[in-house]
Amino acid sequence: MLSADELEPYLDHLRSLPFVRAANAEVSRISQADGGLDAVVRLKTPKGMRRLYAEIKRTHLSYELAGHVVSQMRHSRWKPSILMTPYVPPRLGQFLEERGINYVDRVGNCFLSLWPDFLARVEGRRRPPRDLPRATLRAPSYQVLFALLARPGLANASVRTLAENAGVGKTAAAEMVRRLESEGYLGRTTSGRQLLERDRLLERWLTGYADVLRPSLVLGRFRTPEPNAAEVEATLENVLGDAKSWAWSGGAAAFRLTGHFRGEDSVLWISEPTSELLRRLKALPAKDGPLTILRPKGALMLEGAKLHTAHPLLVYAELLTRPSDRAAEAAEEVRVKYLKYLEPAK
Repeated sequence: MLSADELEPYLDHLRSLPFVRAANAEVSRISQADGGLDAVVRLKTPKGMRRLYAEIKRTHLSYELAGHVVSQMRHSRWKPSILMTPYVPPRLGQFLEERGINYVDRVGNCFLSLWPDFLARVEGRRRPPRDLPRATLRAPSYQVLFALLARPGLANASVRTLAENAGVGKTAAAEMVRRLESEGYLGRTTSGRQLLERDRLLERWLTGYADVLRPSLVLGRFRTPEPNAAEVEATLENVLGDAKSWAWSGGAAAFRLTGHFRGEDSVLWISEPTSELLRRLKALPAKDGPLTILRPKGALMLEGAKLHTAHPLLVYAELLTRPSDRAAEAAEEVRVKYLKYLEPAK
């Protein structure tokens, strides 16, 4: 639970702004009803009181999580709002500012627009080395977390069933279950275990997908003779045929799910990529190649909403790895259409 003391470091920095005469906040009761807005902040300015709805993030703010947060805040009915998070590096601060997102971090970096009267921008303050984020979960743990988010009913399944769906060993699955229970994300009821705070777990998984899980599953990036993504995908579909062990992700999947975005790159999940497949594709390794091939762990990753698309959760996460407004818009379409079950109950 959020406490008032957690808000004080952020409020102190807001109080230091030249047009802020006083700042206070109270923990909000609307957080469970509207996607994680945690507090109401009141700022006293020379032109009167201003109210902001605050969203608190305790985790490391990656581009992927930032894209998710931007989407949530843009579509929330609680405005104007402000993001409070432990640390915002300069490039990520620019990313938020360009999208009109007010923010303040614990070291004092901030962007605050109280249009049309006041504007503040503080950047370049560095986080102490002891506060740098540390990876606490390995790839198998994020695989278990993916399985639970992709199919929440697995929270009440046996460890063996959960492990099979996640593509991990029983020990890894059991350890992650114990950890989630101790952290309050898995709760026991009369009908068995239930997944709690799905929206918070989604944020945690998005960062883990980009930083830990995805790198562990990448076979490589490749370049093929085709001049654009559409032709690359057409060639691949012709070569792969109707086998069930492959699926598109990223823009390729988004285009098939929503029809509004493809992008310049193609992302393919395939269970057993071989040298023969790459030979038939005339694919050569390239650090900047437009074709990325990943190896799924468990069949659940390939269970998409449409034929030969990866699970919508993977599609969503993949789109957010690309700092592009069009990719973010496509991600939001996928989230709204296929991942609403991960939002807090209203």
